[in-house]
Amino acid sequence: MHASHKFGDGSDFADIRIFAAGDQMKRINWPVSLRMRQLHVNQFHVERSADVILLVDTFVNIGQRPHSTLDFTMRAAAGLAHAYLRQHDRVGLIEVGGWLRWTKPGSGPRQYETILRSLTRVTLAATDLRRNAPDLPETMLPRSALIIALTPLADERFVHVVIRLADQGRDVVLLAIGGNEVSLPYLTRRAGHPVVRRLWRLLREDRLRELRSHGIRAALWSPPQPIEAALASVQRPVTRGAAWFG
Repeated sequence: MHASHKFGDGSDFADIRIFAAGDQMKRINWPVSLRMRQLHVNQFHVERSADVILLVDTFVNIGQRPHSTLDFTMRAAAGLAHAYLRQHDRVGLIEVGGWLRWTKPGSGPRQYETILRSLTRVTLAATDLRRNAPDLPETMLPRSALIIALTPLADERFVHVVIRLADQGRDVVLLAIGGNEVSLPYLTRRAGHPVVRRLWRLLREDRLRELRSHGIRAALWSPPQPIEAALASVQRPVTRGAAWFG
């Protein structure tokens, strides 16, 4: 659960104010009331569920199964969906690439099953959509949603999609899937050449700098590093007792 800016029933302390008609006796702050010689009550933040949108890059795939960047992306999406749903958030999924597929945000075990089914249908496909970066309809993205983008950062069209969202004022976190060492045995000889791999790393670092310049919290995640470690590196400072991820 996450703290709202509104006051009401909740567990996160917000403020103290003078007692008013209708206030519950259990909310009275006795130490302050005795010191001020007037009844005062504690106020708390209303608890609410967060909206989380998992944005999956399916423009390209590097490596071969089961160690390709797309495999890592799908596993990360499934793990994040499970973690957020477990803390009663609403989670949705958007596949951006050859197709633009959308799983509406929802909560509960049934939503997790829906997301897993959507992930099993993720494919790379050459369509007209691949020529340009697509525009995501406003209805797909609740204004207050946390957007977590999962991408190998190998295609500039996905970068443009994410930057466009950030420029709209969206809260975007991007995890760049590394996996260089894990994927190396499964790459083609040309792709596995040290010079080619070094160029990929330099290009990825340059794109990460560009994303951060737009206010995007971006981090590199290299499996088998725990995904929590990558998320922790871009965690928003905790305010009023609430963090954006558990």
